Amino acid sequence: MNINKLFLSSILLPYSVFAADELPLLSKVTATGKVAAGYNTAIECTVYQNKVKMRYIAGFAAVVQEKPISFGGGINLMLNDAKNAVIKRNVVPTDLGTVVYQAYYFNDLGKQDTIELGTSVKNTWALENSSTGAYGLRYLLDKLCR
Repeated sequence: MNINKLFLSSILLPYSVFAADELPLLSKVTATGKVAAGYNTAIECTVYQNKVKMRYIAGFAAVVQEKPISFGGGINLMLNDAKNAVIKRNVVPTDLGTVVYQAYYFNDLGKQDTIELGTSVKNTWALENSSTGAYGLRYLLDKLCR
């Protein structure tokens, strides 16, 4: 290894460790369908290892709120179950209120990847992950993202 690579690695290592702490585990986004400008609302909820970050959007304004949390139990088992599930896609209207549930993990190449937990359009599953893990993770998101 040449000295420049070693130096660069020593500088960037603390930043990559910090960045890994800030990577999300789960997310839920609830948004209105197509509405006139200013009437749109959304709630973006992102769950990290140690906190939940809520972003409330109404019209042209946004508010961010964070609350501390701690995980216990077998969340990795739930993520693996959801990752390996068959995803069912249904045809639904695209201009109605939508809720999108997602989870995140690191793939074999070390890159962050997405697990689709479900997308509901006006209470109909547009994208359905019917695994037990996805059900449990959606339940957690519904409780944490209030």
